[in-house]
Amino acid sequence: MTAIIDDLKLFSIPTAVLSNWPQDLFHHAVNNIPLILELGPRIVSGEVGLTKPDRRIFRLLLDRLASRPQDIIFVDDNVDNIEVALSLGIDAIQFTSASVLRTEFVLRRLIPHDSIAESGVRRRNR
Repeated sequence: MTAIIDDLKLFSIPTAVLSNWPQDLFHHAVNNIPLILELGPRIVSGEVGLTKPDRRIFRLLLDRLASRPQDIIFVDDNVDNIEVALSLGIDAIQFTSASVLRTEFVLRRLIPHDSIAESGVRRRNR
């Protein structure tokens, strides 16, 4: 996963975090996964009083990033969160593995084609 984040940074692809962590526990996530601090703006459920899949937290993300839905790619392992993102016009990828995520980013031409794992790609169309 770190290699994918490195590729996104290398190609100046901005990233952000939309997390369902409670405010008092988020620092544990950061301590265990310091990479979180490198991912750009963060919206933490415990800080904003909303949780995914509530549509309002996705709208808050768009507002905070000053972005249009079509300019965002949302990645999450929860299909309910994916469905809400898609319903708002946000492209979404259901995370199943780092290799599948890399493939999805290559297919969207975010990162170059280095090596694509052909098996296991699950595209979710709007």
